[in-house]
Amino acid sequence: MKHFIVLLVSLIASFPSLAERHQIGLGLGGADLDGRDSDGGFAAQLNYSYQFQPNFAAEIGRIGASGIASSTVSTLLGDTKETIDFSNTYLGMRANYYLLSFVNVYAMGGATYSEVEKSIKVKKTGAKTTDKSDGLGGYIGAGLELVAFDSVGFGLEYRKFFMHDDYKSNSVLLMANIKF
Repeated sequence: MKHFIVLLVSLIASFPSLAERHQIGLGLGGADLDGRDSDGGFAAQLNYSYQFQPNFAAEIGRIGASGIASSTVSTLLGDTKETIDFSNTYLGMRANYYLLSFVNVYAMGGATYSEVEKSIKVKKTGAKTTDKSDGLGGYIGAGLELVAFDSVGFGLEYRKFFMHDDYKSNSVLLMANIKF
């Protein structure tokens, strides 16, 4: 773990003039939870990538989703509504491959620290019960990006997060990236 932290700090603290490419990305879209019979919710993502080699980059970021409702609990107990919110801080690697000079396909994977909050609210009384948990997990994903002017990219990205307590999340995001 100590070596991993040293690597992360050295990548982030490197001088931009020595770097081949830095990237800041913002994504908006949706997410759900596997195995929980959940409806989708709104998701937002912010990340930073350091491309230390033409085809490989280290990335760090955060994604959060809110408003995910469980259909099972809401249907079985008509006066009850369950919602799930989560956030993941992730750290990993990304492999890029340019099909054309302006079309980039990529795959990524790494480790994640997730925080999950599950709330059950009784509609009649307004009573609310909240259960919070956090832990380590992993993620994988893939994306397609169209690059304009060598400094801006727009694309579509899919990520699957394997969180603690057997939670799994799928997210699909529209991405905007600034490259410098």
